[in-house]
Amino acid sequence: MRPDVKKESRAGWLAMSGALMIGGLLAWWFMQDDGLKDQLEAARSAHTKMTGPEVFSERIEKQRAANEALSHTIEDLKSENGFTVSREFRIEPEDIRSGFNPGYIFKNRFTGVRQRLNDIAQQKRIEYKEDNLNFGFGSDEKVPPDRDAPDLLIMLQLTEKAALIAFNTRTPIAKFNITHGTKTVTGPAGRPPLVREYPLTMEITATLEDVLWILHALSQVKEPEPGKPRDDYPLVLQGGLTINGMNPTEKDEIQLVQAVFKIAGMQFLTPQERGGAPSGIRGLATQRVPGATAARANDGARARP
Repeated sequence: MRPDVKKESRAGWLAMSGALMIGGLLAWWFMQDDGLKDQLEAARSAHTKMTGPEVFSERIEKQRAANEALSHTIEDLKSENGFTVSREFRIEPEDIRSGFNPGYIFKNRFTGVRQRLNDIAQQKRIEYKEDNLNFGFGSDEKVPPDRDAPDLLIMLQLTEKAALIAFNTRTPIAKFNITHGTKTVTGPAGRPPLVREYPLTMEITATLEDVLWILHALSQVKEPEPGKPRDDYPLVLQGGLTINGMNPTEKDEIQLVQAVFKIAGMQFLTPQERGGAPSGIRGLATQRVPGATAARANDGARARP
């Protein structure tokens, strides 16, 4: 009796067909994830956005280090651009214990500074205006009130620095005049005040070369000695520089110009002085430096940008 090959063949085909059908069903089932894959990707993306590519603690540490570096940079910039009051122009407790009131201390030191500047001016034959023999401190010889002395001493320090720059040109200047403006506490709009400005207006008659030399010298700062704090500072060109020619004829051999420097000393406020109050409008938070001449009528109508 011969075996039934057709029957076995049909059984094999049926088995293979069943296996293919089951495999197809399994493949179809795995492919139908009901959006689980998309949901997983969305969740992973949201997690990355919340946590970022870095560990949160590491990011905080980097931010802390960056803030500290920025703080040091700001302090360096403040020391390079702001001024501190030198010993000669400060009133210390031992000065008061010596029996002198602040007003008398200012008057005594003012007399010394005025004499030094007058000696240089006379030696170089520099002319003053009739009303500027006291370098912007008015003609009143009375001792000022004690409460005004600290600000007067600060303005005296800035006045001496500006005058010495003008008196130190390569060729002596012809004329010199200086007046004082209004002490102003100012800063960015809507933020706590940042600096205290002491403005001065310096008028000179000199050669154009000497005017440009003065303009450059105002911004120069001497480097401190190793291990010592910086004791020099720039005078900031605040309101601009105006230069006018004054040669009567084209054949004048010495060409002189009249220059007006609107400058200021910048004193950065301490964190305690800033106090957290907004600076408001520049000019509303101003104080008159006693003994100074009148400031410009339109001086500072806005906060600093």
